Amino acid sequence: MLTVLKLSNFRLFDDEVRIRFRPITVLIGRNSSGKSSIIKFLLMLQQSMDSARSQFLTAEGDKVNLGVFSALKNTVTRKRNLRFELAAKNTNIRPEKTLLTDLDLPEDFDGNRLVYRASVGVSYGRKARMGEVSFCLSDETTGGILLRIDSKILDDSVFGQHVSDPDLAEPLPHPDDFAGSLEQFTELMDQRTTSLVRYASELQVIGTLKHQVDSLRHLLPVRTESQRVVVISPPPVDNVGKMGEFSLPHLHIIATEKQDAYEFILPYLRSVAGIDKVNFKTSSKYVSQAFAKNITTGADVLIADYGFGVSQCLPIFVQGVIMPPYTTLMVEQPEAQLHPTAQLELGSFFADLWKRRNVGSIIETHSSNVLLRLRRLIAKGELSPDDVSVAFFTFDDDNANMPIVRNLDVNKDGSMEAGLPMEFFGADIIEGLQLGAKK
Repeated sequence: MLTVLKLSNFRLFDDEVRIRFRPITVLIGRNSSGKSSIIKFLLMLQQSMDSARSQFLTAEGDKVNLGVFSALKNTVTRKRNLRFELAAKNTNIRPEKTLLTDLDLPEDFDGNRLVYRASVGVSYGRKARMGEVSFCLSDETTGGILLRIDSKILDDSVFGQHVSDPDLAEPLPHPDDFAGSLEQFTELMDQRTTSLVRYASELQVIGTLKHQVDSLRHLLPVRTESQRVVVISPPPVDNVGKMGEFSLPHLHIIATEKQDAYEFILPYLRSVAGIDKVNFKTSSKYVSQAFAKNITTGADVLIADYGFGVSQCLPIFVQGVIMPPYTTLMVEQPEAQLHPTAQLELGSFFADLWKRRNVGSIIETHSSNVLLRLRRLIAKGELSPDDVSVAFFTFDDDNANMPIVRNLDVNKDGSMEAGLPMEFFGADIIEGLQLGAKK
């Protein structure tokens, strides 16, 4: 699963920001503070991996449309390159035996401790061209670096005995000592980068990072309304669509074929959506209608006729339950159109999704209630503090209001490290105190 993203010179961010990912990562902050930029960057990475285009990053595509890549450069910086670092754990796959042997690790070394990391510089030229790149393997427990390979290394001391690739083992000359032209040196750098990427692939670094990015499932802040007619045809595998447009076809499969998944989401259909049970009435081989029993009235009603809040939360539950273990659901504003009590229950859903199904979440929210429930579950001992990270997007008053990210912990008693950001979640409390003072 993803563990860290560092990013600089991308849209709002000039200086480097660092987002720490845990099984449940909550992104909070004011509007236009950079939360969506992080999500859009991950989506750009995802669609770039699917793209056959020659440039390294694809800013326009089905996942996200950011316009011309060069326009993503921070508008005030003098830096010419976008830089990012991405790290992940290969949580559910033990590394190949040859990898452990190459790194001289003990026989009983827990492969889950390996952290795979890539650091990349991308030029903001006519094409998004990959320049400086390095790959690293480290031990999560000790923090020690097990292997690092770097396209800018000017000697082979860092490679040691682990590198068998002759293109990598040969020292790279300093530009001042290179006898050829600048174009020839650039070509040499490109060859080195190509060799390095090939070697990193053999070490599973690229495969691990690609898998974690590819397996992200994203839901937009506004999901589509439920349809009155459900076409019974195979929906996209493990994907309800970014607007939840395939939620009901997947729900049909869950309700009719996957009892464990149905029983997992049913308590949340009840507590959040007011749905007691779901049934499908099929009128032909390919067409059905989704009905739900209203928990209050007992009436069977078309899901399409429920309130807008149901169509907003249903894709979250369905997408979460169909995902494979050790993948990540990324959802913007899950609380949309839900009343405060239902927002609390969403916090329990994300916690259960991790504890019972090993599916992580990246949650961009303006709701204090989602985070409040997660804090309460930690205080009750039902969720570990290590399971939750809060990324608070704000501005540095002491540094020309530069955008920054503070990665906050939740303590064992449910309190926030350094306190809850009052300027974000405390406005209602301050307003209430002021109202009381006037009385």
